[in-house]
Amino acid sequence: MNQEILAIFRRAEGRYFNEAEGRSLENYAENLLARVETMAAIERAEVAILDDVIAALSAKYPGMLERYGSDAFARVRRDQGQTLRYATLGMLTMDPDFVYDKFAVWLRTIMNALCETEQVVAGYRALIQACRTHLTHDDAEILVPFVEIVLREQEGNPPGQLDISSQGRAA
Repeated sequence: MNQEILAIFRRAEGRYFNEAEGRSLENYAENLLARVETMAAIERAEVAILDDVIAALSAKYPGMLERYGSDAFARVRRDQGQTLRYATLGMLTMDPDFVYDKFAVWLRTIMNALCETEQVVAGYRALIQACRTHLTHDDAEILVPFVEIVLREQEGNPPGQLDISSQGRAA
């Protein structure tokens, strides 16, 4: 759940929302249906998106199977699929901290131990490109910033502030 929204509910316990709190809730709710539609579009495109990531990594790193074993691309598909789903949940709830705290940091520790950073980063760049290829422009524009949280963490960069004030499909 979006931490800002949870905080509003906690602060308002036993009283009505003040004007600023009400505006925050309205902004959150305003594009919720559009974000749910985007989530459905991502789910429909997931296989094609992940196929593109595998194809890009296979072309760029033809020795991956020899280096990481015969199930290397199955693991890439699993990890990239998890990234796509966590990014989608972050987008749906408008909660970049969820993606960072619940997934990106954990994934970095695993990937740093098992994989070459260059290949991991290339995989996340390929994921972003595949999202832009298989989703509408509007859907990609609201999803990609959440995938970029994972990419920046894999690159060793701090997450920074994500502007989610206008997240949602165009009407």
